[in-house]
Amino acid sequence: MEQQRKGTVVGGIVLVGVGVALLVGQFAGDSGGPLVLAGLGGGFLVAHGFTRTYGLLVPGGILTGLGLGTLAEQTGVTAVEPVLVGLGAGFLAVWAIDTFITRTGPPAGWWPLVPGGIVLFIGLAPLFGDDQRLVPLAIGLAFMAVGAVLVIRGMGKQRADEQTPEE
Repeated sequence: MEQQRKGTVVGGIVLVGVGVALLVGQFAGDSGGPLVLAGLGGGFLVAHGFTRTYGLLVPGGILTGLGLGTLAEQTGVTAVEPVLVGLGAGFLAVWAIDTFITRTGPPAGWWPLVPGGIVLFIGLAPLFGDDQRLVPLAIGLAFMAVGAVLVIRGMGKQRADEQTPEE
């Protein structure tokens, strides 16, 4: 019965979020679309807050980041690619919320760091100036560094397992 009640609450929260987002979108002019995206994401994040369901956190972070990035683009942010920065930040928020706030069990993993880091880095690429060759170079170096860390951690775990006496 508890699961059914939780599902009803989540469904209600999502519907209220969709309704609010659509109403705001009607009165917001050109900003309506980005506000609808951010509002939908916010609804998923609120539902995640009530249920601690990881499946609600992912669309919540991504839609909110994408909506806020699109809104920033419409307001004239030109120093970076705001939609990409918002989307990358949304992925990173999924990881951060799951790791540092939710803590309902083992974290779902580091997977959001990969697309989030790449998309965020590409969105920040205009800050590098005219030499755009630095972007793929930096991404390649970042992949190599993360891969090396994973290999070293994996080998360390293997050695620890080999040294643990069998029962």
